Amino acid sequence: MENFDDAINKILLLAAIVSIVIGIIKEGFPDGMIEGTSILIALNIIIVVNSGNNYISERRLADLVNLSERQDVAIFRNSTEPITLDASKLVVGDVFKFEAGMKVPADCLMLEGQDVTCDEGALTGEPDFMEKVPATSENYNDGVTCTMMAKSLITSGFGKAVAIAVGPKSVAGVITEKTQQAPQPTLLQEKLETIANKIGNVGILVAIMTFIAQLIKLTLEMYHVIPCGCANITSCEAAEGCIPLTFKFAEEFKVGDETYQNDYRFYTSMLDAIIIAITVIVVAIPEGLPLAVTISLSFSSAKMRKLNNLVRKLASSETMGGATHICSDKTGTLTLNKMTVMACMTCEKAHMAGKVVSDTLATGVKDEASVISVAGTSAWDLLLKGVMWNSSARIEKNDGSDKDVTDEFITRGNVTEQGLIKFFIRALGGQGCVEEKNALTEDNTLLVISFTSSRKRASIVVRDPSKAGTDQEVRVYCKGAPDMLFDYTSNVISADGSIVDLNSSVNVPENLLNEGESSAQDTHRGLFDRTVLKFAKQAYRTLLITYKDMSMDEYESMKAQNNNFDKESDREVLENGLTAIGIFGLQDPLRPTIVDSIKKCKAAGITVVMCTGDNIDTAIAISKNAGIVTEEQVNSSQYAAMTGKDFRIAVGGLKKVTNPEDPDKSIDVVSNMKKFREIKQHLRVLARSSPEDKYLLVTGIQ
Repeated sequence: MENFDDAINKILLLAAIVSIVIGIIKEGFPDGMIEGTSILIALNIIIVVNSGNNYISERRLADLVNLSERQDVAIFRNSTEPITLDASKLVVGDVFKFEAGMKVPADCLMLEGQDVTCDEGALTGEPDFMEKVPATSENYNDGVTCTMMAKSLITSGFGKAVAIAVGPKSVAGVITEKTQQAPQPTLLQEKLETIANKIGNVGILVAIMTFIAQLIKLTLEMYHVIPCGCANITSCEAAEGCIPLTFKFAEEFKVGDETYQNDYRFYTSMLDAIIIAITVIVVAIPEGLPLAVTISLSFSSAKMRKLNNLVRKLASSETMGGATHICSDKTGTLTLNKMTVMACMTCEKAHMAGKVVSDTLATGVKDEASVISVAGTSAWDLLLKGVMWNSSARIEKNDGSDKDVTDEFITRGNVTEQGLIKFFIRALGGQGCVEEKNALTEDNTLLVISFTSSRKRASIVVRDPSKAGTDQEVRVYCKGAPDMLFDYTSNVISADGSIVDLNSSVNVPENLLNEGESSAQDTHRGLFDRTVLKFAKQAYRTLLITYKDMSMDEYESMKAQNNNFDKESDREVLENGLTAIGIFGLQDPLRPTIVDSIKKCKAAGITVVMCTGDNIDTAIAISKNAGIVTEEQVNSSQYAAMTGKDFRIAVGGLKKVTNPEDPDKSIDVVSNMKKFREIKQHLRVLARSSPEDKYLLVTGIQ
């Protein structure tokens, strides 16, 4: 019915009905219906085509919305092992896992959790993060502390929750339903609508003038000023077979003494004049122009989606035409988001995969580390447990839903952790890794310290019942960014399995020697620094695996002295005095087309800035490979590649000022805008950047 609401279509319908009525009176049935029926058929075609186009456009927009809201969730259903489903499949009563960085898929009640905070600003307008705790008999009914709302963002922590309201029944769903508005036209559509209206006004004016001209012609004909329809200049009555024009609607009428059969020529001529005027309007008004643009944009967005470019709002396609900067994340945007272990250094030896990923690297590390005995176990076992147990990623049996994946086991969760787990799958097989991961029970998991963008590390504290009463009963496994984690690391596993000081000397392996060195000695810390630098120059992301042993009495004493490990700062003591097991180098390959895309951006005058959490050496190497920054730029300007911390200090961070458009509200602005403009001219890489650093950069550019 939306297309039938159009005024032109209504006029056409009226004209068709009048044409049919007059046609039947004049020419009889069915010949008199031909012209009117033709108009009706044309009108139907217009409505069907427009409706079809609208339907296609809305379907494509709906597909985009569904795709943008798609989220995989680990759900427990009649099993102790989670299954991965899309959030839209969640039903009331489902128990699911959540972690930092995830959008809450449904209104839910927290069952388990640690250090959980939520950003509910999009729903409540509350700027501060809300602390959440597991439900108890005391807080169950308060509706705040133990509940999380759909579409709120989990900013820290992890745990399990049970869905209590989903979809339109959730708080977010109710708000959306109440505030739902018709889609706003894009800037281009508004401009085209203005042009169409102006052209339409001219068309209507011409149509009115055409209709008036037809009326004047009929009037002049009736008063014998111009030849009548019989081409008689004087009068229709004077020519044989001519019938004068008349307003009368009777079958016969008299003019003087003459009686004529009415041919209704006045009304048919009037109808012709109306149809001609309508035709002029229909032809002149480009009312389909905005619709054509919408359809074009929706089809274009569908093509872009096939290239993994998701356009959530059609207006974004237009906005990009005026873009001067693109601030891009690295993982999954510039790269394929498929982390793969390419190198590993453990027990004073560096293992490199080269350019080909195979099982050789994993089996090589396994064979050599398995024979090195460390504290009653092997270096390989420490490395294995340090990854498998201290990981939120999951290993699942392949259910065949993805036809492109033929592996028996698949991994889910954090991409970096998936890359590490796949390394061990190559050495042990999928089933072996599943058994190793399941060997750690909840009863023997004492504490989990989750990863945050500020800490750049994650830890787990486990208990080994077989070593009860010994100083190895409790073990802390910690993994994280080497440059951050070395501050908490004191020792390292040597080549013979002994635990030595991180500052003790060691012979540098041949494949870690610097250019021009035939041999060298360094400290173990220096050896790790060499490893990190070598891995970084090959654009590898580095991850250090560490551990620490203690007795249960020591753990309990530490817990009592540090507020029962209630807060993140209280738990940091557990991560002091760690022993380094090994360091992994993981690579996320660049997308095949990214280099050409960067070139096109530069040719269009668009500056691309890569914002990543990687260390600065890795970030520079990747950005060089992608063509974002050159060696000359890095050497010539201190601002070409910066860490988030240095950038934040240089520009003074953000400050609140009164919004000039709304004095009751405040907005964020860069504190030192002059310095920001200077840095912006050169900045191409922002390494070790937090979400706050990225927001600072984008705020300044806007």
